[in-house]
Amino acid sequence: MKYVFLPIQKIGLEVRHQLVEKARRGRYMKRYYTRKEAGLCVHCGAPAAEGKSLCPACLEYERKRNSIFYGERKARGECINCGEPLTKEERQRGNTMCAACREKRNVRRRKKKEAQTV
Repeated sequence: MKYVFLPIQKIGLEVRHQLVEKARRGRYMKRYYTRKEAGLCVHCGAPAAEGKSLCPACLEYERKRNSIFYGERKARGECINCGEPLTKEERQRGNTMCAACREKRNVRRRKKKEAQTV
């Protein structure tokens, strides 16, 4: 898909930004799938770990980053998935996810379990 950029006055800055972002995502996804099919890390291009799409170094980096992110949201009393504030009852029960995210997780788990038993 080829994008034609009109002057900012005609289409507006926000629309132009959306078109630029869409083009950028397209280039990123093309690189992502090319690297994944070749067995390379989708972030840096190094050989990926067995059965993974990231190399060991990028896996470790992502683990640390996610751990920090998880801890920050949990400390603020937010859902670890979507960032919505947890209710007082959810926090008291020790939940780390809001009701909507818990339900989505449970649906995914049920589907996975059904697929494994078939």
